Amino acid sequence: MPSHALLFVVLLFFFAEATEARSGIPQRAPSAAIADSADKANQEQHVWVRAGKPTPQAKTALRILATAYSHGLDDQLYRVNAFHRQYAALAQGNGGRWQDFELGLTNSLVRLAHDMRPAEFAELTDQERTNSLATAILDAAKAGELEQFFDRLAPGDPQYDALRKALRAYESLPRSRSRILVGEGPALSRGDVGPRVGRLRERLLGPDDPAEGEDKRTTFDEVLEQAVKAYQSSNGLASDGIVGPSTVRQLDMSNDERIALIKLNLDRWRHLPVDLGRDHILVNIPEYRLRYVREREQSLSMRVVVGSRSNPTPEFSDEIEYLVFNPFWYVPRSIVRKELLPALQKNGSYLSTNRYELLADGQAIAPEEVDFSNVDFSQFPYRVRQTPGSHNALGVVKFLFPNPRNIYLHDSPAKNLYSRPRRAFSHGCIRLEEPDVLARALLEKDAGWTETQINSTISGGERRQVNLDETIPIHLAYFTVRVLDSGDVAFFDDIYDRDFTHLERYLQAATVSGSAADPTKLANPDKT
Repeated sequence: MPSHALLFVVLLFFFAEATEARSGIPQRAPSAAIADSADKANQEQHVWVRAGKPTPQAKTALRILATAYSHGLDDQLYRVNAFHRQYAALAQGNGGRWQDFELGLTNSLVRLAHDMRPAEFAELTDQERTNSLATAILDAAKAGELEQFFDRLAPGDPQYDALRKALRAYESLPRSRSRILVGEGPALSRGDVGPRVGRLRERLLGPDDPAEGEDKRTTFDEVLEQAVKAYQSSNGLASDGIVGPSTVRQLDMSNDERIALIKLNLDRWRHLPVDLGRDHILVNIPEYRLRYVREREQSLSMRVVVGSRSNPTPEFSDEIEYLVFNPFWYVPRSIVRKELLPALQKNGSYLSTNRYELLADGQAIAPEEVDFSNVDFSQFPYRVRQTPGSHNALGVVKFLFPNPRNIYLHDSPAKNLYSRPRRAFSHGCIRLEEPDVLARALLEKDAGWTETQINSTISGGERRQVNLDETIPIHLAYFTVRVLDSGDVAFFDDIYDRDFTHLERYLQAATVSGSAADPTKLANPDKT
């Protein structure tokens, strides 16, 4: 069959299946017209069936489809079990339904490829996407490079593979009929007594609990405090020995919920660019942490403050283009209206005291020159900016990746916030614990920018913009699960409730571990 004719048939089959999937109608064989068209084709051009028998490429394709569940995908979407049965029938000489196998297998591979890299095809129509992927998949199969093609689709970051391993580990755990739940209530700490403490001891210490007697088994002592700190440390929590809402949530989380969360976060990785960049910055919002990767290896990591629930930090990818030392802070009009003007109404010298300037037609004027009693605050005619210096809300340096949301990285004088376990306090931008360290790292390639010069520029107090010789990709992401360097799996608070809207479908899928068929048979379909 000529390649363009085969693609036309695949497109028809794809749209028929897509319509049925959306309507809830069970999938069926291609229409008679499609089958007749395929019947008349030159069988030597078929990739998955020749002379009524499945090809070696078909075996490879089934093996690829069978691994979909290891990526957290629902393999029922790709008809894995049906193709396994059809492969066995064809191998035994029953080739009456070879058209369904030939066309359906291509369609499922197209669907899997799209689901592996959805962001790559977001700008394409269904027809353009199917055309492009079908061509690439069939060419790869003919060249014997189908596995390599799908390997290249998977995210290359080591964290993705680590999450896949974590998924396998949790899915292999036996299902527990009963769990010890600490339960909601006030934060627990050393010295507390009660039934929740008893359940906490049983949950963390179990048969190794040295306490004897009912009184001691319901008391939060030093032994339990150390066990709590160890649990918190291995789960990405603040290791303070206090059992607050975040610690209780993790302790009481079921394995099904953990499996669902891992699948959801694998999907988030697949929505990022294929290559994050040899050098790049990734800010994980729920973790309150920034990591700078240099030459594919993590170079530095620091705590950050992110947007509050009412001003959430968005998720997107961009490139850092320049730095500004000793920046002005041009206060967004929303903050002027909601925060500065009410303060100004109470205290006429508020702006001067906090080193703000008013801008009229681009020129700075002293706030004292304005009679605020006659100003229409609903149509405030001035811009407000804060002068450079350690008092400035942006601190001494900011990192710009110009975007419509006006989001950037910056220093902050509020250093006390970085010691808090929950750090969602900003208006959406990301505040850095060690901005000078990041500045040195990004300017390291610029021969003229030594640590001494950076410090001198900051201490000089004058605003200075520095364009990077090479822009740095930056990714603001929302991962609520991460595998730590220790190998422990950390589950972070869903601070913006972004998990909640998607979790139910993953929880439903998590009730079945892997494929309904035996994955070992699917990996080697000749074994029936």
